[in-house]
Amino acid sequence: VAPDHVDLVGAIGDLKDFTGSMWGPVDRHGHGTWCCGFIGARANEFGVRGLAYECQVYSGKVLGDSGSGTDETIRKGLEWAIDIDADIVSMSLGGPAMGDALHELIVAFASRPRKFIFAAAGNDGRRNSVNYPAKWKDTLSVGAVDKFGNVAKFSSRGAELDIMGPGVEMTSTVPGNRYAAMSGTSMATPCVAAVGGLALEKHRSSGGQTDLENTPQMREHLRRYAIDKGV
Repeated sequence: VAPDHVDLVGAIGDLKDFTGSMWGPVDRHGHGTWCCGFIGARANEFGVRGLAYECQVYSGKVLGDSGSGTDETIRKGLEWAIDIDADIVSMSLGGPAMGDALHELIVAFASRPRKFIFAAAGNDGRRNSVNYPAKWKDTLSVGAVDKFGNVAKFSSRGAELDIMGPGVEMTSTVPGNRYAAMSGTSMATPCVAAVGGLALEKHRSSGGQTDLENTPQMREHLRRYAIDKGV
């Protein structure tokens, strides 16, 4: 993340790099800052406002400056999320295969009460093409629709897909105090993760009177208020 972005001042709880980048946790790609802004950009006179603009975002850099990473860097980021007692993990990343050790850690995170992982389904544009980790039932897998609610042509889909969010030409923060429109299930994921976070906060403020204790309950809750696109 670019922590000095004018729209993100006050939004970042902490930053940590797991990639060994010479730039540390600072964003040299743009992807992470975009995702952070869609969740937590502050309600100020600048640019955009994140969907959960009062939250604190903890940015674990698990993809390197080129935008790629490994199971090991992702695993270290998840271990950190457990250590800091994060409630929501938004993972705008994925691939065709991931190892058992990473899966076991995802299960460990998501098996705790009121802890949720949202993961991008992928941009393969075909049926039965959901990527990992979104393919695992311990995550909430996110596909993309456009501003009119039409399923994005690039969005992966299949039986493992849980829900879709806006992910076509959406505008958010990027490094250099700038803003940019981007497309992908990576863009839809922080949107749905933010909504999940708001639902969790409402659950807490109501004394836990709604069923949002685990991943299946969060999945059902979000689907209850979604439009069935038949995907």
